[in-house]
Amino acid sequence: MNVYEFVNSSFDISSFSFLLSFSSLPSFIFFNILLTLLLFLIILFIQFTINFFLLFINLFNYSTYSVLDASG
Repeated sequence: MNVYEFVNSSFDISSFSFLLSFSSLPSFIFFNILLTLLLFLIILFIQFTINFFLLFINLFNYSTYSVLDASG
């Protein structure tokens, strides 16, 4: 058995029948909405994490510059 026959035998379209049936379409839409919200929350978390580190880098730079300016 080569790779093509193995992939062909292991791929069964009936396992993906929930994508095609109309009865489970609301659950599929609900799953898509949950996946979209999860992706949105992950992106939001990454954004806040990057902004948090940039804020502290900016505050550190501002404090060093203000110390240098105060010392003349």
